Amino acid sequence: MISASISFQTLAEAMEKAGALLGPAESHGMLCGLLCARTDAEPGTWLMHILDEQTGGEQTGSEVRTGDVLAEECREQLLSVYQETEQQLAGESYDLRLMLPDDDEPLALRSEALGEWCQGFLFGLAMSEEQIWDKLSPEAAEVGHDFTEIAGVVAPEGEELEADETAYAELVEYVRMGAMLIYEELQEGSGATDAPGVT
Repeated sequence: MISASISFQTLAEAMEKAGALLGPAESHGMLCGLLCARTDAEPGTWLMHILDEQTGGEQTGSEVRTGDVLAEECREQLLSVYQETEQQLAGESYDLRLMLPDDDEPLALRSEALGEWCQGFLFGLAMSEEQIWDKLSPEAAEVGHDFTEIAGVVAPEGEELEADETAYAELVEYVRMGAMLIYEELQEGSGATDAPGVT
């Protein structure tokens, strides 16, 4: 959950109704990658990859269609996620929360969403015209390589074991801390002393 008011499921339903091109996990990953590369990125740069171009239009009265209303509601939720994610990344408490399904969802679904998040993150980084990877320390660059691996993993379906749950939780934490490490290095310079470590 990204905040007390917007959960993964709530955003997923809004995005589906609005005909979004991506899901919540990949969209949030893209946002984090974009903000890592460009803290001055405008929300519209992100939204145009998720919603139809008509979403940005304004219509009133009888001109408003049901689809436009749904798209605007989705846009408002996405903007809320944008603002909170921006604050989380820029904050000093390292409390970035990934937009992923709740823990009561099947492990296969959660694992797939984590892969989508990593895929989105890498795409967000690539949206910058700069040579991002040249600015990162070997440790942070390795995190990016790991994200590529995670994005391609297909979780097997079947009985969910406690060990699998533990491995998933550890992977989520690795991705979370890795994203913040990359953010810190790109904003404060490679090898910044106060960057969060990744093990």
